Amino acid sequence: MKLLEKIILGLVFLASVIFQIHNISLYNPDFGFDGQDHQAYISWITANHKLPLPGMGWEYTQSPLYYLIGAFFQTISINPQFINLLAFMVIGWVIYKYSKSFIATLAFFGLPMMNYLVPQISNEYLSGMWIVITFFIILKIPKIKDSVLLIKQILLASFVIALGFYTKYTSLTLFPILLLAIVLNQHFSITQKIKNSLVAGVFIFILISPITFRNTELYGKPFILAEDIQNIWDKNKTRDLPFFIRLDWIPKVDIFSAREYSFTGGLWNTFWHDGNHSASPVVSFHKKAFGLWALGFPLSIMSLWGLFQIFKKKKTEAILLFSYLVVALASLVKYSLLAPHSNSFKAFYAMGIIVPYALGLSAFSKTGKWQYRLNAFLLLVQFATMVSYFWIQPWWHLVK
Repeated sequence: MKLLEKIILGLVFLASVIFQIHNISLYNPDFGFDGQDHQAYISWITANHKLPLPGMGWEYTQSPLYYLIGAFFQTISINPQFINLLAFMVIGWVIYKYSKSFIATLAFFGLPMMNYLVPQISNEYLSGMWIVITFFIILKIPKIKDSVLLIKQILLASFVIALGFYTKYTSLTLFPILLLAIVLNQHFSITQKIKNSLVAGVFIFILISPITFRNTELYGKPFILAEDIQNIWDKNKTRDLPFFIRLDWIPKVDIFSAREYSFTGGLWNTFWHDGNHSASPVVSFHKKAFGLWALGFPLSIMSLWGLFQIFKKKKTEAILLFSYLVVALASLVKYSLLAPHSNSFKAFYAMGIIVPYALGLSAFSKTGKWQYRLNAFLLLVQFATMVSYFWIQPWWHLVK
């Protein structure tokens, strides 16, 4: 990485930390996605010094790790909102460390989804951190030739998946990617691959069994969702094929309400800007939000182009990256069918997509000088627009 790139990244990182601390200092944690319920979970642990049962509250069905850390922070008089800031910095460091790419790291710092969630009380960001860490561990598995080192890497990936599970169930979406990585390793026989896959599966099963056994004993199923405890969803909501594939939100330039009628529109608006107004002013249209929304189109095309370039040179890595996109999309579709509500599908429910997105942009930037310059320019514009749009003002409705 060139010196100028390191200097720019250093300035972007410093600006990001200042930006996030400013927003945390003003943001009312009652806002966001179920902010009050997440806080109730933390406060219950702080007051009772034990975990609540899933049926005791709306968010109590969530795995406990985030809330245990939040209760610890609360006990030592540290705002639990800083958990997300720590996770934000860890993800940025992991992407930088693995990719060694100016573009990939800048793609993370500039992506709206990775920024507007930080000041909120929510387990999504910590869950995303475990997923990103696991993803990069998994990407190394197909290259390993030593059997002992391979087992260590598989156990490490399995352990971090379990940590993610204790934060949110969505980390299990990486289990099939882990198995695929084991299969794609050409240095071992089919028998060894089967054994290694069993090792991963059994280890994860053992690690997550305290929660799955408890849930099965109490509720008759290993994975308990809020919908199992309290049904608030409108079962009459349309979830037919047109809902999942319609793209009319694009010509409409529907940057906020697309989630009411379009699966793709809802995901797009949570990835490229704050389509739910969880950390931004409530207006029908905003020029900066539109700018972020529009930037998503060239950046998406460049990222996909880059992923295909990776496929030409590093086929195994590309297969894992594309496979996760498929698994992540399938999980979002399944949850949307299970809970037919406009809040049941958001891009950050599959936060691991930041990995193929960032690596794709990095690969695109390496295809030529103008590609690199265009990529860097658009990402810097995105970062500046994102900071100016999400910089919380004291008179906003979501201020403490």
